[in-house]
Amino acid sequence: MSVSDLIEEARRFLSHFPEIEWKLDSSVLTIPPVAQTGFAIGLEDGAGATIWCHMWHEHFTDKEECLKLFKGLLARRSRVVAVKRGNTEHFWTLEVETDGDWQSLGSVGTFAFPFWKPRTEVVYENPPRVPP
Repeated sequence: MSVSDLIEEARRFLSHFPEIEWKLDSSVLTIPPVAQTGFAIGLEDGAGATIWCHMWHEHFTDKEECLKLFKGLLARRSRVVAVKRGNTEHFWTLEVETDGDWQSLGSVGTFAFPFWKPRTEVVYENPPRVPP
């Protein structure tokens, strides 16, 4: 599956759910959050495929796996847990709800943050938007 085929397959999938707002800008398909406490989901083509949720992201060489995660994020309750130091978010973990428990799908972070400031967490959560 080529990357452009990946975006086209995502568009076909979303066409079955007209209530889901999305936009395609160049090579990035974006689904905005449904609430201020939620997060956008992005699917980007380029030199491989990338899914991003808030600041969390993952690069894929297997485009089928990328599409599977994209669909799964729309079919399950999901959240991004952001760790802050002061007002600066610096670490993000993507989690999905599975049988009432939260399962981590991975974390990303940056080293440029004020480590001496108090640590807090912010949770951005999306409800399921399509049937499983």
